Amino acid sequence: MTLSLADIETWDEAAIEQVFSAATFRAEGAQTTGDTVGDLLTFVTWHGATADAARDSASRIKLTLSNHAEECKRVAAAAHKASAEVADLKYRLSSIKAEASKAQLNINQQTGAVTSNATVLTVEMKKQQDAIKADVENRIRQLIADADGVDKDLANAIQTADGTSPGPTPAGGPAPNLPKPPTATAKPDEVKKWWDGLSPQQQTDYIAHDPGSIDRDGIPPDIRDAGNRIRLPHEAAVAESTLRDAKNRETKYWEQVNTNPGSIESLGDPPGDLVRAQSRLDDLRGIQSALYPTNSDGSPRAIDPKDRRSLILLDTASNPRHVFGAIGVGDVENATHVGVTTGGVGTNAASLPGMADEATNLRHTTRDILTWSHDPNPESVATVAWVGYEPPAGMDDPRVLNDGLAKAAAPHLTSFFNGLGVTTDSPNQQMTAFGHSYGSLVTSLALQGGTPVKDVVFYGSPGLELPHASDLHLAPGGHAYYEQTPDDPIRGVQHPLSLIPYVGPALDWVVTGGFPTAMPFDATPDEMPDITQLSTSPGTDPMHVDRLGSSGHSEYPRDDGMGRQQLRMSGYNLAAVLSGVSGATKDGR
Repeated sequence: MTLSLADIETWDEAAIEQVFSAATFRAEGAQTTGDTVGDLLTFVTWHGATADAARDSASRIKLTLSNHAEECKRVAAAAHKASAEVADLKYRLSSIKAEASKAQLNINQQTGAVTSNATVLTVEMKKQQDAIKADVENRIRQLIADADGVDKDLANAIQTADGTSPGPTPAGGPAPNLPKPPTATAKPDEVKKWWDGLSPQQQTDYIAHDPGSIDRDGIPPDIRDAGNRIRLPHEAAVAESTLRDAKNRETKYWEQVNTNPGSIESLGDPPGDLVRAQSRLDDLRGIQSALYPTNSDGSPRAIDPKDRRSLILLDTASNPRHVFGAIGVGDVENATHVGVTTGGVGTNAASLPGMADEATNLRHTTRDILTWSHDPNPESVATVAWVGYEPPAGMDDPRVLNDGLAKAAAPHLTSFFNGLGVTTDSPNQQMTAFGHSYGSLVTSLALQGGTPVKDVVFYGSPGLELPHASDLHLAPGGHAYYEQTPDDPIRGVQHPLSLIPYVGPALDWVVTGGFPTAMPFDATPDEMPDITQLSTSPGTDPMHVDRLGSSGHSEYPRDDGMGRQQLRMSGYNLAAVLSGVSGATKDGR
């Protein structure tokens, strides 16, 4: 029986994820019991018919329990996969409904029929509505077809485990014999060569059975997104369980402190574990919110298909305090213009919802500039918010005064840039790097490692550890730019005396002798003659649009706060560089 939209609405991905957890627990229990029974055979020292019967019985019990464990694992894997697919189906349905409502169209939840709610329409309005109606109907048909597939896959997994339906092992079960992926030290081009060498079936099996192993630089962004969407609900469920356990342990810890403080050393660090568990869950929730955005009332927010969001990085293993992620906006794999933003102090995956919105505004403004310049394909723009490292937690974090975190992060960003470069399907792709705050130092160090990046903009930078802009190894024709608001407090990291009103700059000059190399991160961009300054001041851009200026440390990529998603002059200039349009930038302070 074909499913209806009403059926999809009633699906509960959280309940399906509970099936995954229960089946996993059952599988582990059955396997452990079977192994224990098998171990008992070792200790049967008597002989004769009774001993033979005991061994035979134990062998049968172990085999039965092992088979049951495998069945439970298959159900668990299928449920895990289905929960992610259901979440995606429901989000797609909410987007379809939002678009239909905006166009004054009604969708029948049982039949999927689309009808008009409007009583009076002009000819042009009717034409537009008909076009949207046709698109909505096509998307509904595809949605129902995909939902039927999910439903059948899960049912088949359960029936196979029950023994009521013969057939092949369903998707999501134990991974078949697949070629092993390259080592962790393999370069993106080596990873791409391995991936391209797999058959289509092997690639599909990796996505379904082992998506975590292909979340690597050198794997196409769309493939990483597909696998990471499957992983995300499970990772969130694990983080929630870890947080519950951490809260329980922390409660017991303080009880022990109050009753027997001398014995707490053996308890480890439950308060610290709780902080880390909460931080990781906050990061995962931030990734979910960025990938599936909502309105202020919690309802799903409709996303233009051209702004489709993708989860290009989901790293839950490399850092005990944080989960790392990267959200793409637009067709990252095929876009001609791709911009990657690296955040700075205080940025983490929980920041990704706001960064993804900023990336969307950046994409729209870049598209507008390309349209203004009569580019034949102005929509060919994609932006990425990359949070693939741990920056200093705040300006009061002592780590903000050294480059340890930046040097640890730079190779990962270098690899990410190169991964995008080797997987693009656009022969003319131009990549732009944006580095904010401490992220500008990370970006500078990453580019010095060799990347396909053509242009770069550093903004709110504490320093670049860069002898000359030529050491960035930008692609031919590329340029380096910077933005700095007059009142950005980041300058205090390099020149603390300069923040003293009136006499500060003079005192700073006396103390440092005007030599920035004595400072923590060497020269700031404004001290390097081969890096061009872009305006952050209010004014009219080359498209004749009036824009507000920026102040402080955080407003560079943000809109002007007027509710129209219009970027400030600083944000416009970021888009102008990304567009690659000659004469589009507005230089100066």
